[in-house]
Formats: sequence, C-alpha cells, structure tokens
Amino acid sequence: MPLFPSSIFDQVYFHLPEFNHLFPLHVCQQKTQRGAITIENCIFGFLLSMSHLEILSLEGLRNDGRRWNEMRNFFCRVGIEPSENGSSYVQHGNTRVMCIINGPSEPAVKSKSRADRAFVNVDINIAPFSTIDRKRRFKSDRRIQLQCLALQRTFEQVLQIELYPKSQISINLHVLHDDGAVVATCMNAATLALMDAGIPMTDYVCCSTAGIVDSDILLDLNSLEESDLSWMTVAVMGTKNKVTYLQLETKMHLDYLDSVMNIAIAGAEQIYHMMQSAIRQSAKPYLAKLV
Repeated sequence: MPLFPSSIFDQVYFHLPEFNHLFPLHVCQQKTQRGAITIENCIFGFLLSMSHLEILSLEGLRNDGRRWNEMRNFFCRVGIEPSENGSSYVQHGNTRVMCIINGPSEPAVKSKSRADRAFVNVDINIAPFSTIDRKRRFKSDRRIQLQCLALQRTFEQVLQIELYPKSQISINLHVLHDDGAVVATCMNAATLALMDAGIPMTDYVCCSTAGIVDSDILLDLNSLEESDLSWMTVAVMGTKNKVTYLQLETKMHLDYLDSVMNIAIAGAEQIYHMMQSAIRQSAKPYLAKLV
C-alpha cells in the first residue's frame, strides 16, 4: 500500500481519470500512526467530500454523462429459463436482476393457504458481490423483508389471484448487481416473469425513480446519486397511469413532491413501452405457430 510522508503532504497531487482533474492530497485529513497518508484514504475522503458537487455539473450533466431527464440503458428478456413456469432478466444501467416464477402451485406452508384467492410469496436474494461492500444479506434482514412485503402488496393489486384459490404464486428475485433503482428493477423483472408464466394480470406494473438536488430534478438515479439525494420510487399501471407503489427514501420538501413524482411517472411510462415491446417480441414465435 503506497504511503506518502506528511512532510510532502501539501506538495503531492493525484489524478482521477473519472473527473479529469488533479487534486491535492490535503482533501483527506486521515493519517496513520506513522504520520503518513495512504492514497486509498485520500481518494475515499475526496469522494465523500466532493460527491455532492459532482452530482450535476455546471453544464447540466450528471456523473455518468446523462442529462436530468435521460434514463440509463434498459434491456430485458423473458423466458431465459425454459424449465421454470416463468422467468425474466432485466438490466437497467448496471443494475441486473433475474426473476423466476413458480406456480400457481400448492402452498409449501398450509397456514398460508387462502380459500378465496392465491397467496403471493416474494423472495429477494441479493448476491454478496452485487455491491461494493460485498456484504452478505440474509432474508431476515429488515430492509429486505420490507421490500418483499411492498412487492407482495403491489402485485396482489394487479394479479387475478381470485382465479387460483388455495394456491401459491412464488416470485423469486435475484439481484446480481446493484447500481441504483434496485426495487424498481425488481418490480419490472417480476412483471415480465409473471407474464411469461401466463398468470392473468390486469395491467403492467412499471417502476422508476426520481430525485432532487437543490432545485433540479433527476430521473432514474444510480447508486451514487441515491446515496446523496432525496429521492423516491414510484410504480404505476402501464395503461392506466394509476400509482400502485410509492416509497420516499429520504426527507423531501413538500413543494417539490408533486414535480418529482410526475418525473418518476414519466420514466415509468418509458419503461412500459420497452417492456411491452419485449413481450410482443417474445410472443412472435408462438403466434407464428397459430398461423
């Protein structure tokens, strides 16, 4: 690990290609016991102190080159696992989620059986390598449990669960990489997988995020922006524009709440058209057999 003596502390500069600038080492105040400073600590301290300033540049560009109303690249596929009832893969920017649907089938736990409708079970598995900290997250984690409950209640509104009494529909989500909007990506992947499984739904569930920095609204946040801004996740029904899920992650001024929510709804509409195109593309082989 390279060390820099404190005597030359104010004379050493380092270069970060991502920002294309030279920065002095005095941005980091953390020293070792030997009076030396590691370059890793300097870079970490600089990113912590300067992350807010790099969210939106003077030219109106974000840290990944997008403008305020631009979304990250969205790619989705359905039927990636033929042996399962339904499956999908969604890549939103660098966030990658795979969804597997099992059922309708007999409930594994008899107490979850409902006489008049199906029970929707949601499991979210976050891979240890999906984030920078490589922290293993268990299903007993409170945040994961709340996310599973939110997805369960959301899809109970759009699935025609009354057609499958005393049965269970299992939605298994695997987060392979988390670079922001992970809940939104999970909802979009679950929607595609449920359609691939042939389970009747009243509409698409399309989800997107939006946040605000100072007075500027940003659409589709990445992980760096989520850690520094006030933001929300909004899910709507694709054709009805009815909000089915809204989660505000941090405090937000009431004057900006409607504007941020409208931008998130507009992003969900864009995702709806891309998801609809993917579903129609996957159905072409089956339609060709009917002709």
